[in-house]
Amino acid sequence: LFSEGAKPPPLEYKRDTAYGQDGFITETQSEEMWGSKSPGAEYIMEVSLDEGWIRDEFCGDGRLRRLDEVLPQWMSEGRCTQELVQRKDGTWELRGDHRTAYVGLNDPDRNPAAMANDALFGQMCGNDERYAELDPRCNSLVMVPCARASPEDATKVEFSAIFFYPRRGWRWQGRQELTVGYWW
Repeated sequence: LFSEGAKPPPLEYKRDTAYGQDGFITETQSEEMWGSKSPGAEYIMEVSLDEGWIRDEFCGDGRLRRLDEVLPQWMSEGRCTQELVQRKDGTWELRGDHRTAYVGLNDPDRNPAAMANDALFGQMCGNDERYAELDPRCNSLVMVPCARASPEDATKVEFSAIFFYPRRGWRWQGRQELTVGYWW
């Protein structure tokens, strides 16, 4: 996956509906697939709210918003379909198995985001202290969770997709590989 010198548009990391329930898998299924290296394991995506930014499709426009701008209101109105827990540091975590992990579609034409590699792959894992320092310098894309209307009730919101956005401040010059930190 490459850029030809221009900042790329956001790319959705689309799910493969052949897995689990409409493409979504449980945490246990994710661990079993990864542990056995079964087909699709290398395309597992877990929806995370760690960065504090979301793509807001629930309100209809798809713009980037700070999670803390919208989540308190959605929670007070009872709009969230997933269990969310606030950590001691103020960040939010999705809990449970309700549409929080999925297998990405391995098709470069329909899901080009799945072709993005991690520039640090093979050098270190995401739990290495240096990873957080090197990721912004080595990977041109960042993962952003997407808030969408629940398919069961359009008045409710869920975080059930990931988009890859161009990293702010990245120099988009010449042909370059699009890479994203997977934190594995």
